[in-house]
Amino acid sequence: MGGKGKIGKELSSKIHDICEEKGLEDPIYFEPFIGMCGVMRHIKYTNKIACDKNEDIINMWRSTQKGWLPPRFLSREQVFTLKNEKSSDLRGFASFGCSYGGMPFGTYIGEYNKGDIEIDRSSRSIERVSSLVKEVDFLDSRSYDEFVPTNMVVYCDPPYITACSGVRKMKTFEGFDHDVFWENMRKWSMNDNIVLVSEFTAPDDFKTVWTRRAIKNVSHSTYVEEKLFMFN
Repeated sequence: MGGKGKIGKELSSKIHDICEEKGLEDPIYFEPFIGMCGVMRHIKYTNKIACDKNEDIINMWRSTQKGWLPPRFLSREQVFTLKNEKSSDLRGFASFGCSYGGMPFGTYIGEYNKGDIEIDRSSRSIERVSSLVKEVDFLDSRSYDEFVPTNMVVYCDPPYITACSGVRKMKTFEGFDHDVFWENMRKWSMNDNIVLVSEFTAPDDFKTVWTRRAIKNVSHSTYVEEKLFMFN
């Protein structure tokens, strides 16, 4: 839910174009909200750095770099047993790959669809992506605001404000301060970085540099304008 798997290739192409316009041939590329690597998998630069506050995600990607691959199936009981265990690569896969809409330990995918088919699809997807991110430097899990990047191209895919407010509030994103986030993006932008942010909306001092109509929910019933913003 909210991942960039379907539009990541287009986003990465725009990022490459912006860097080329700025005269950057092979910059250091950084994503502090790496998630499922929807954009990172298409980035062509030599030095790629990734992080995420979710420890399970980092553990999962680091393990795939060492040859670990997720199982083809996990039962509902196995998934929710892992929910109460310590962070691990398998817990990361169970959290996202076995939950409806990819919402961490949400509804077990088998409740709505054929669990064996959907989980096998998730497993194969992770396997494909793992081969594309072998050279990425996955940092220890931490929050984006613990970084002070300099001379980098930074792409951020933060929790959207619509995912943090509203009737179906996602507990995963509770406490995320969007005002503080945008202020950090201003500071990063003035610190010799090219900073690009995905969202539906942004403060007035950020300009839209790319837009695309995209699916908003898993039922494919709602569409929105996905946008890429840069500090003006």
